[in-house]
Amino acid sequence: MLSGYGRIGDLKTARNLFERMPERSLSWTALIDPCVTAGRPLDALLVFDLMRAQRVEPNAVNLVSVLKACTESSMLDVGWSVHRNIDRRGLGREVNVVLATALVDMYAKCGCIDSAVEVFEGFRGGADVVLWNAMIGGSR
Repeated sequence: MLSGYGRIGDLKTARNLFERMPERSLSWTALIDPCVTAGRPLDALLVFDLMRAQRVEPNAVNLVSVLKACTESSMLDVGWSVHRNIDRRGLGREVNVVLATALVDMYAKCGCIDSAVEVFEGFRGGADVVLWNAMIGGSR
C-alpha cells in the first residue's frame, strides 16, 4: 500500500501509513523513492535522516534512491557522505551496477567529473551500457 500511494504521488497518505507501521525496515525506500519521483528530493533526504536517526543501516536500494535525491537537489555533501558509508561498510567491494551508476550520475551531474571517473573505472563488475551512459551523459 505504501508503495502504491507513493507511485500516485500521494506522499501525505504514504507518510501517514508509514508512521503507523510497527516494522519499517523494508519500507524506507517505498517512502524515499516517491519523494524523488515527485520532485521533492529534500523530503527524501529528510526521510533518510530519520532513517539514520533510528539507526537503520541503509541497503543498496535505499542508497540508490538517496543518491538520486542528492543528484536532483545538488546535495553533493550528502552524496559524499553516502559514498563514504558505502566504503566504510565494505559495500564498495560488492557494488552492483545500479549503485555504481547512481554514484557516477550523482558525481557527474554535480560537476565532480574526476570522482565520477574514479567510480566508473573502479567498478569491478564490468561497465554495462547504463553505466557508460551515466558517464557519457554527465561529462557533457
